[in-house]
Amino acid sequence: MRPESAGGESSFRFLYPLAFLGAHLAFIPLLLLLLPRRVERLFPLDSTTVLSITLIVGAVTASFAHVLAGHASDRWMARYGQRRVPIAVGLALLAATYFALAAADTFALLMGAMVAFQVALNMMLAPLSALLSDHVEDRSKARTAAFLVLGLPISIAVCGPIGLAFPDDGSGAFSLVMILVLVCILPLLVFWPSPRSISTVGEARPATTTVLDVPDFRRAWIARLLVQCGAALIIFYLYVYVRELPAQAGAPAPLSSAMSLLVVVGGIAGAAAALIAGQLSDRLRRRRWPTAASAMVVAAGLLLLAAQPSWQAVLFGYALFSAGLMAFLSNDAAMVAQMLGSHPARGRWLGVMNLTNTIPAILTPTLTLLALQTASLNAVTLLLISAACAALTSAMLITRMASVP
Repeated sequence: MRPESAGGESSFRFLYPLAFLGAHLAFIPLLLLLLPRRVERLFPLDSTTVLSITLIVGAVTASFAHVLAGHASDRWMARYGQRRVPIAVGLALLAATYFALAAADTFALLMGAMVAFQVALNMMLAPLSALLSDHVEDRSKARTAAFLVLGLPISIAVCGPIGLAFPDDGSGAFSLVMILVLVCILPLLVFWPSPRSISTVGEARPATTTVLDVPDFRRAWIARLLVQCGAALIIFYLYVYVRELPAQAGAPAPLSSAMSLLVVVGGIAGAAAALIAGQLSDRLRRRRWPTAASAMVVAAGLLLLAAQPSWQAVLFGYALFSAGLMAFLSNDAAMVAQMLGSHPARGRWLGVMNLTNTIPAILTPTLTLLALQTASLNAVTLLLISAACAALTSAMLITRMASVP
């Protein structure tokens, strides 16, 4: 390998995960902190309803926007051989929507800004996601994907310092988040690897394009959707779960202390599992069984949480769930990217796969409302058991795939 190629490979492997962290920072602090706080200030008597409507409309918008953005970036890639411009355009529009979100002080303005935000975010995120298939060799995909998914726990952790720095709703927190996003993503755009150095990052593309095994892609889509529904349940209702633990469980007081401990333990377990699972999958050059095994670990963690045992067992169950989820996401991303290979519409297909991230944001709250009205058992417990069964079904579907090792 030539020195300049080695430098290009090294910079890409650092700048790509950094840019993906920026993409996570663009929406995680907004959805977990900034938006709920703004809604609470503007609509104190009906904040839950307004927030739910805003999140659902945003999720529906993201579902369509990601598919269309992926298709558009495929066309740009076919014509110009890179996705740099689509990412840059999405980033510029994203910055504009953050100004709109910071200024939104009515329901109409907030809803309009949220729709615009989801369009801009997915214009940037769709081509950014496709780089894993474009430029990372198959033997390194899981390791790279592991670093990409680390953006999730890191961005969640960043919410704490942002909340401390800006304890009240205001434009300052929005500005800080957008600055962090720019700091993370701009280096990739400015120091975009040359065609020569990019070609050394991935294996030489075959002369013929990849033929996608649609039945296997369908299995992969359903499998990820099933696991992500469980993840959405935990993200949306972890606070409720901890609050409803029986007194004999021995959870620490106050509730904020218990939540903080869970998040820290889960974050450490998830980050370690993602890195280890990605390394193992690449070394074995196997995707299906590591991904299926991760889904089984997710199911085990959910079942342990459903049992509502002692606080120590709850900690272990949540750590098990987080480890399984992060390992699943890193291995699954590598598996899907490998399935798509050099398919000319891989950005569009990744957009279809991204529906597994947005549909749970609509489906899970709806199912929870139904469970609250119809279940004789504790609704969250019932949903945890259902999510565990879904994760086991996911593992079974993955093992039936034949187009990837």
